[in-house]
Amino acid sequence: IEAGERSGTLITARLTTEYNRDVYAVPGSIFSPSSYGTNWLIRQGATPITGAKDLLEALGFKIETEIKNKINLAELTHDEKKVYEILAVEPLPRDELIMTLELEPSVANTLLMMMELKNIIKESAGEFRLQ
Repeated sequence: IEAGERSGTLITARLTTEYNRDVYAVPGSIFSPSSYGTNWLIRQGATPITGAKDLLEALGFKIETEIKNKINLAELTHDEKKVYEILAVEPLPRDELIMTLELEPSVANTLLMMMELKNIIKESAGEFRLQ
């Protein structure tokens, strides 16, 4: 992440290449002395990491840029269908949604959590909405 001109990080990076391992470096400002080493490593062939996506891709993880979530209504439980139908009309705050469902709060909260885990609904800006 940071390495000065005479940094031990550069020694470690050199040893890493001798063991035939990949080297990753976060680019830094050209005006910062503590970025000299990382920028030099990139010039020498280290993989630049500018965000989490870069690192995940470099480590071999498949990154999906778009998640398409098709809901099969036949696979939803009765209560899940009820939530789905309510949120299809408009997003609702948690309390209002629980009151509309007419379920015990603990049961309703468990239901909402499970639906979030299944990527059916999402809570954002204080409201639940369909994914």
